[in-house]
Amino acid sequence: MPRKKEEEEQMQIEFIPASEIPDRKAVPTGVPSIDNVMQFYLGTMYGFAGKPGMGKTRLSYQLAASAIAHYGGNILIYDFDRSLNKQLLLALGKRFNVPDILNRVYVPKYSLLQNQDFFLTIPSQVQYMITSHDVRAIIFDTITVARKMLWPGRENLAEAQQKIGSVINRVKAMLTDQIAILNIQVMQRPDQMGKIEYIGGPTVGHAVEMFMFKPSPQEENRRLLIAYEVSYLEGGLSTTFTICNEGIC
Repeated sequence: MPRKKEEEEQMQIEFIPASEIPDRKAVPTGVPSIDNVMQFYLGTMYGFAGKPGMGKTRLSYQLAASAIAHYGGNILIYDFDRSLNKQLLLALGKRFNVPDILNRVYVPKYSLLQNQDFFLTIPSQVQYMITSHDVRAIIFDTITVARKMLWPGRENLAEAQQKIGSVINRVKAMLTDQIAILNIQVMQRPDQMGKIEYIGGPTVGHAVEMFMFKPSPQEENRRLLIAYEVSYLEGGLSTTFTICNEGIC
């Protein structure tokens, strides 16, 4: 009994009234068709899923540029795709009035991204970068490539999902005034009619606020953005945006 009392005294539990909880800080995309319908916030981790070319990287870069334009700080990009687009970043820097944007983007060396041990220490890396480099936005582009590169083969799928899930949840837990985005390339399979059906990439469970990207049948450069599983939005809520030279419009 004394031990239980001692343990209770050591517990640090503090309750505060809801009135003291700060309001969420919105990160606008700068695209009215999105901002008038959906919101993105600091302190939140998002999953952007869709087949290649749907605008996942563009929207993630755009949100990151907007976040540092509105709240200061820097950007951390885990570029597993090896597709860092400097020209797009420069265009977004001009659009959001962040002229030194390339000096505010940090990326690990590509050789490190091919190492499992490095991947598993990502939460510690992110915490260090938040503390020492005022990182405001974290982008994983794409988490699907990380899974295929570090844990190749279906026989390693369960291990990959467990370890990726652990990293994701640990990063999510440390977000306060940061936004994190996982870009997810969906896999594909032929359906019974011989067409291609796109299905989910690596399982991330309920760890992220999930948006789906799909092509719009009306225009070649038009995309459909769907709130697939977002806790604060109506399921299936959708809007459209256009691929443009300055990101998305």
